[in-house]
Amino acid sequence: MAKKKPEITKEEAGAFIREKRIQKGYLQSQIAELVGLPNENYMTFYERGKIDVRRSKYLPKLVAVLGITAQEMRERMGMDMLLNAESPAEETLPLPHPGRPTEGGILLPHLGTVQAGVPHNGEPQVASKHKLVECPLPIARRYRPEDMFILDVNGDSMTCADVQRTIPAGASILCLRYPGPKEPRPNSIVVAWIPEIGKDGIGVIKKFGKGRNDEVVLESYNPSGPRFPAQKYPGMKIQGIVLGFWVQFS
Repeated sequence: MAKKKPEITKEEAGAFIREKRIQKGYLQSQIAELVGLPNENYMTFYERGKIDVRRSKYLPKLVAVLGITAQEMRERMGMDMLLNAESPAEETLPLPHPGRPTEGGILLPHLGTVQAGVPHNGEPQVASKHKLVECPLPIARRYRPEDMFILDVNGDSMTCADVQRTIPAGASILCLRYPGPKEPRPNSIVVAWIPEIGKDGIGVIKKFGKGRNDEVVLESYNPSGPRFPAQKYPGMKIQGIVLGFWVQFS
């Protein structure tokens, strides 16, 4: 029988933080300043496992500064990572693995996959129309359940090593219906339906921006990903604003 892998210790988690810091070319003092630590001794304590970095209130900013991915959080620190899209440096919420709250979650309609199942004219395009999924993001409590829905991300256009808010394929995203209680702001993430693409149209997840003459432009994080100017796609319809995302591990 295979021996069960022991839980990741605070020393191992600290060693990983040190590894990432060195990999990024930072000194402890530089990280302390970027993260807002009282002094650089905190980094020494974290990296040596004297203080469990996973319990630190500074961990969210540390994760953002070091560019730690969801997979690294799970495999090297024994945690799952929940991210609020609007302010990742301040609102990253690491939870002990497996990161699936047994209480406090909100059941919301799951409308399919963002590239092929974004709801068109208010109706989902997939069979999972009535499927309910528990959303573990605390930000969901700020809005009415009927104003939100969940989609799964398919594709890598929102994946980029240089962007802290990378949204990997396989992630689940929490969306606030649009039009609704909130307007998209520059650099916010939105889901949109573009009827001009393909036979039946396509649903996309993109960064919201403004081009010349205040024209709406939807862009990818990935430099090789597509870009959709509203002028070229007049039928484009924004259907939701992404409030956050999470990655679940089986």
